[in-house]
This record gives sequence, structure tokens and C-alpha cells, in this order.
Amino acid sequence: MADQATERKVYTKEEVAKHNTPEDLWMVVQGRVYNVTPFLEEHPGGDGVLLDNAGVDSTEAFDDVGHSADATELMHTYYVGDLAGADPAPLAKKTAATSTAASTPATPAPAAAAAQANIWRQIAIPLVIIAIGLATRYYLLE
Repeated sequence: MADQATERKVYTKEEVAKHNTPEDLWMVVQGRVYNVTPFLEEHPGGDGVLLDNAGVDSTEAFDDVGHSADATELMHTYYVGDLAGADPAPLAKKTAATSTAASTPATPAPAAAAAQANIWRQIAIPLVIIAIGLATRYYLLE
């Protein structure tokens, strides 16, 4: 990849807007233009998310999802230039400490508590059924 500081191509909104098909899909995130065509089939959220944001500024949609540090790093692969008139901000690189601190709540979320309770149910119920079955068999054989 060329040094972004010395070789920056600048695209207008109109130029970016032309790249809005599955065969040629560009998007803008934080003032930077990305050609995400090769990533269309690999995107974990499905191709529909990218197609919905094709040819436009997708910063808000990108930030709202809360992409991982790996996803943010992967964006650099698809960088093609900057949006004219924008002050391109580099995608924030999350460190392991910031990612963990930001994603780990101080108290468990209700969904996490429910998931933990569900795991206990998945373990406890079968064990109780097995215990009842063994006890029944033991008492019936005597």
C-alpha cells in the first residue's frame, strides 16, 4: 500500500456516488473513501449492509455498529483516497485495553445475566432428569 501521507487521491461525493453496485462498491467512513467491493461477500453483517451504504458517507452506520479493532484495521486494506472537502480522520485504532474496558460493563447486562441463567438451566435440568432416572431404576430394581 502506498504511503497515505504522500499519495492521497481526492474524490468528490459525486464520484463516490457512482460506485454503488455490487460489482463496484465504494463508501465513505470518517472522510476516507474505501473500495469495499472485494469484501462484499465476506462481510459478517451480510452484503445488504454494504449495499445500503454504497456510494455515500457511511460514517454513522459504521460507528453505530461498534466494529472490532480487527474490522477497523481491515478497513485500511480498502482505502482508495479521501473525500473532497472532508477533514479525513484516521479510523480509530483500538488497543486491547480500550476495547476491553469499553466493551466490559461494570455490572453484568441483563442479557448476559439471562445467558448465564440459561446455561445453568441447560446443565441442571439434564442432571436432575438423569438423577431421577437413576433413582427410579435403583428403587424399582430392589
